[in-house]
Amino acid sequence: MFSASCAVWGACGQCAESALGGPAHNRFTPFETVVAAGGAFPEILVNTASLNVYLRVTDLRIGGARGFSLERSYNLDDDRSGPFGNKWAFNLGESLAPDAERRYWTLRQGSGRLEVFAAAAEPGRFFPAGGAMLDLAQNAAGYTARGGGVTRTFRADGRLTALDQNGFQVTLEYDAAGRLTVARGAGRIIQFGYDPRGYVAGAADSAGRTLEYGYSAEGYLTQQTNADGTTTRYEYDGAGRLTAVRAGPDAVLIAYSGQPEGVHITLPDGAVRTFEAGRPREVRAGTGEGGPASVYASTPLGLVESVTDAAGNRITYAYDAAGRRTRMVNAAGDTVRFDYDAGGNLTGILLPGGARWTAEYDAAGSPVRITDPRGNAWRFGYRDGLLMSLADPLGAPSAVTRSAVGLVDAFTDANFNACTFQYGGDGLLMRWTDALGLVRSYEYDGAARPVSRTDPDGSVV
Repeated sequence: MFSASCAVWGACGQCAESALGGPAHNRFTPFETVVAAGGAFPEILVNTASLNVYLRVTDLRIGGARGFSLERSYNLDDDRSGPFGNKWAFNLGESLAPDAERRYWTLRQGSGRLEVFAAAAEPGRFFPAGGAMLDLAQNAAGYTARGGGVTRTFRADGRLTALDQNGFQVTLEYDAAGRLTVARGAGRIIQFGYDPRGYVAGAADSAGRTLEYGYSAEGYLTQQTNADGTTTRYEYDGAGRLTAVRAGPDAVLIAYSGQPEGVHITLPDGAVRTFEAGRPREVRAGTGEGGPASVYASTPLGLVESVTDAAGNRITYAYDAAGRRTRMVNAAGDTVRFDYDAGGNLTGILLPGGARWTAEYDAAGSPVRITDPRGNAWRFGYRDGLLMSLADPLGAPSAVTRSAVGLVDAFTDANFNACTFQYGGDGLLMRWTDALGLVRSYEYDGAARPVSRTDPDGSVV
């Protein structure tokens, strides 16, 4: 049921090579958000370099300093299957698989993005074939991938067993069939159940929230019953392309064209967003036939090369060999330059006229000092990767007090004004009290989405 190919080519022949995943894993790839996160529908974006349609769904969110959640991602251009069906990946299901000759290893991330590693001359060592800022090594128990402040631990068979972010760890357990059964983090759990074909049929967390999933005969996710009791439905065409997302009586409709190659998304209010391939590696994004449009041009690897707005204003970008943005030139010819350290952290921004911002980082990649063009510096202190203190350019300190699981209990500024915070059993913010003693409280739905805020005067927003 689970494929293991390494190369990914998009359905759009005129476009750049398809980069799966969303903006978080494609730093300089141009995306347009068609449906924002937080509402009844999943977040829906279009990669304007490849015309890959990308959805991100948060099924369960457990509050905390770094958060613990169950998230799924759909990629139109993904030819793989997994526990949530064809073309769907999820954040707790990352996997590592070699090719038949064991020359290349592919890490499939939770967003669906694929990172390919080649075996190095030194046994047990690998180097990223696609420029990923990850370090992969083999050990007696399996594999370890480090990068971006996260350490991923895999079994010898490539199944993920732990995610560690500066000491905050999520551990994963499997049954005899190799199916994920339990994820543990921040003292809480998410459990999974399966149907006879091996697809996830349900999930539940330690707060008692539950989800259910249904699939087509072809293995596509067709329905999810959310923790708040609502249902989201998915429809596909004969080629397995997503054509509709329905929430109650409303729908987001997705259509595809061939000449020119394009994606056309109709929103519940009838508005249409159109993305069409023009010249090689160019995509026109607009509001329909004859409407205002922007034109995105990309490099062969999907990095945004230029953006031209409806008025003809053009911004161009340049990159180094590692794919990091080094220069931006606006329509007026003003140039901004960017510098990086060996870890890929942004260390300098040179503005037109010579003004410069700089940044310094600790070994974990967290900024410890930011200096503006006037020489004013802000300093930051951390514990286990969590912000604990900061000092302004005059040296005035502010401090953060955290709970045992890293939640912010209080913030005290340089004048000793303190705000305090209270959380529910699932780690979601319930109340915060400002320095004047005024209280604001929050309520959430069954899917942990905020539904109301009560202000100090009693008004509800």
